Amino acid sequence: MKCDENKPLCLRCLKFGIKCDGYLPPCPRKTPTAKDALKIRPYLAPKVKQKLSSRNQSQESPLPLSKPPASDLQFRNDSEQRYFHVFKNDLIPEISFLFKTSIWNRTILSACHSEPFVKDAVLAISALSISIKDPASSFSKTHYAFALERYDNAVRKMRSSLTNEECHLRKALIGCLLVFCFEGFQGFTKQALLHVIAGYNLLHKWLVAHSFRLVRRNGNSLKPSVVEDELLDTFARLHMHAVSITGDPGMKERTNMEMIDGDGAMADMPSVFGDLDEANRYWIFIMRRCTNFMQEARACAHPLSPPRQDGYETSRMEFGSSIHTPFPTGYVDSSILAEYEKLRDEIVRWQAAFDPLFSAPDSRCLFLQIASLSVQLLVEAVIVTSECAFDAYSDQYLEIVSLSKLFFEKSPQPNEESLQQMIPFSLEVTILPSLYVICKFCRDGKVRREAIELMGKTPKREGVWDSMLMARISTWLVRVEEEGEVDGYIPENRRARMTRVEVDVVEKHAYVTCEKRTGEGAGVVILEKTIKLD
Repeated sequence: MKCDENKPLCLRCLKFGIKCDGYLPPCPRKTPTAKDALKIRPYLAPKVKQKLSSRNQSQESPLPLSKPPASDLQFRNDSEQRYFHVFKNDLIPEISFLFKTSIWNRTILSACHSEPFVKDAVLAISALSISIKDPASSFSKTHYAFALERYDNAVRKMRSSLTNEECHLRKALIGCLLVFCFEGFQGFTKQALLHVIAGYNLLHKWLVAHSFRLVRRNGNSLKPSVVEDELLDTFARLHMHAVSITGDPGMKERTNMEMIDGDGAMADMPSVFGDLDEANRYWIFIMRRCTNFMQEARACAHPLSPPRQDGYETSRMEFGSSIHTPFPTGYVDSSILAEYEKLRDEIVRWQAAFDPLFSAPDSRCLFLQIASLSVQLLVEAVIVTSECAFDAYSDQYLEIVSLSKLFFEKSPQPNEESLQQMIPFSLEVTILPSLYVICKFCRDGKVRREAIELMGKTPKREGVWDSMLMARISTWLVRVEEEGEVDGYIPENRRARMTRVEVDVVEKHAYVTCEKRTGEGAGVVILEKTIKLD
């Protein structure tokens, strides 16, 4: 097939998904490196001035909410137009997997018309995705250089736009979301999560300042003329995952407010959900409550060490602070026990309301059912006082693995060739955390290995969950515990607990720590492992 020599992409080659050698790319002035990328990662949120009082409500939406998505968007050259085409037609379907929303194909594309930083960020994300999909291509460095240049432009324009007297909530949230996406593509998870947390903090302050409910009931819009429901829901979901991974230093002061408001929302939960969107909305809310609860319970039972004072530019991040805990102490505070009972009942109520929708499950139904079972296990783990107590949930482990297999059957799975053309990142977090829960708590070797195998079916990052990293960590944990097997059973005094996972995205290593029982009594030995990410 003859190359049409369009730049930076040959449209014919792009269409047919093949490598193009029809022309030489322009030489970049400097080949970007990971360290170069880190240098242009300013932490945006502290620069944002709070202009969210009621007297400014009429000016709170500087970006038009109804502009046709990119129908008449102007580009400086054909290269920009082609990058935009890739983003709109190829990338949006890839990063939005199960529950389709209009956040990308309407909100973000429409904002490209009126805010230069949005268009620059979109072009940067598109170029970066192309460079990641085919790193061996002679044009990969060219795409990456373009991505960093446009991302740098977007960040500069973003900072300028968000520090003037017309700072607005919607613009700040869109900026945080785009930075999260770009950093997530590159694997700089900590930077991505910092912007999710910062965006949610801005959103929370706005809700409180305007006396809005902290939880949307029955899908009712709060103020769509200011910020779309999709943005509210997106940040609620992403913040939940961010907290479960890294925690949020400012979360404690918000937790009581959200829990009180949430009690009213749970009272409004229907006995039968009308559709999957309603079920998903309530499930995200329950997961937020459970995440807050697990953070509180961990701090109560195992006080956290002081946070690392390593600044925002660090490449190292502790992963899963709320789920990687030492062995149970044998004591559960009465306040924790009361909250546990309330959340357990809420999960059971949700499962009963969801059950009629599960009669003919598609991939979305399967995901929600798997998530409810695994979160139920995490909540139960808070009150468990011995490792052998986890053996009582063998039926749940088997059900999660069985449903996960069905999930992969129902979900379109790429073949090896198309997998190479996919971006290894998705905003949607699906069953990966649930499979990791199996590997942590289940001691049946066959079930564990099935969960690890499922993790590796599609090597990618879901949000901040890296499938291959989780599979390697789980494999190591299984090996450590099975060294103490007695007739195929791992006794209490030979079990282990993952206590710390720290990821260095520049050095491409994960530093993993677990505690293992040494025999009778409370003695433990600390085991450490360095796992290569690539």
